[in-house]
Amino acid sequence: MKVFTDLHHDALYTSLHLLFEKRLGWELYRPIGASWFDMGYWKIAAPYGNAPGTIIQYLGINNKPWDSSKNLNGNYVLEDSVYHVYNPDQKCHHKAVTLETFQDMEFDIIIASIPSHIAPYRKLIESFQPKAKMIYQVGNDWGWMGTPPAKNVMASAIIPAVPADVHFISYHQEFDLEVFHKGTPHRHKRIFSLLHLVGNQPDWKLLLELEKEMPGYEFKFFGVSCRDGVITGTENVAQKMREAMWIAHLKAEGDGFGHTIHNAFAVGRPLIVKESYYRGKLAEPLLVDGLTCVNLDGRSAREARDAIKAIVAEGRYEGMVHACRERFDRHVDFDEEEKRLRVFLDNLR
Repeated sequence: MKVFTDLHHDALYTSLHLLFEKRLGWELYRPIGASWFDMGYWKIAAPYGNAPGTIIQYLGINNKPWDSSKNLNGNYVLEDSVYHVYNPDQKCHHKAVTLETFQDMEFDIIIASIPSHIAPYRKLIESFQPKAKMIYQVGNDWGWMGTPPAKNVMASAIIPAVPADVHFISYHQEFDLEVFHKGTPHRHKRIFSLLHLVGNQPDWKLLLELEKEMPGYEFKFFGVSCRDGVITGTENVAQKMREAMWIAHLKAEGDGFGHTIHNAFAVGRPLIVKESYYRGKLAEPLLVDGLTCVNLDGRSAREARDAIKAIVAEGRYEGMVHACRERFDRHVDFDEEEKRLRVFLDNLR
């Protein structure tokens, strides 16, 4: 079975690679080459004014070193018109094809993972892949906009009011649990955030106030345009999480899926969070104030400080570490979800 999908979010693409190539033994392909953009089948750069740098980052064919923010196609080998692009972060090869090669191949499934690719991918099927089934992969609640966008929807997000005629499955995006393994409890006084552009969040001032209230703790803010720089590489992200005592994740818009939250729970690190941001979201069942997180809803920085210090002083922190991983294992089972996904994929419309 051959599957074609876009690449707009590396962790999402990795989850699809783990599903289709590692678990199912199928072949997963993604676009490469400017023709995808030129012919109107690639829309990822549209929100950025179709900036040439963004187009090159995702579609450029060159020999420059791989760079997640500038060049996703370095280190490739071309075999039978297929570009095998090595991703050093995930330590695997992506299969990538130009539009011209895509037209000469026969695909079984085509997956759009952003709303703006639904119409272009329908056109791809009508023009070149009449036997292919289309799936809309939903990582955020984009909304139905009055009508279902596709007959088949696989959602790693809570989607309310799914139309009855949509072939639907809800699941979690898989990540490597050998990389995100549980860390041992420790009391190194470190509070880390791994949220991009954290300074643009409405709770940034609250975080800075909390830092002032806790002079004995080391606060680090990692991510794009963050105070302490970007952490690159999945293994480095996982290790940095295990080095922390707490993960601060105050994302006002919440997450459809939420890799940071699920990753943190997998390694056994309690969160400093606002539960209200995750009501009705996929991560909501993980968050229990005092058991797996400290909920800052309605709390000042000083009250948050007192709650965190009380947990440590009363010897409850170690139990929270174990509770985080236990709660992750209770709500996320990639092996069981594989069984349900097989049934879903066997019955595409």
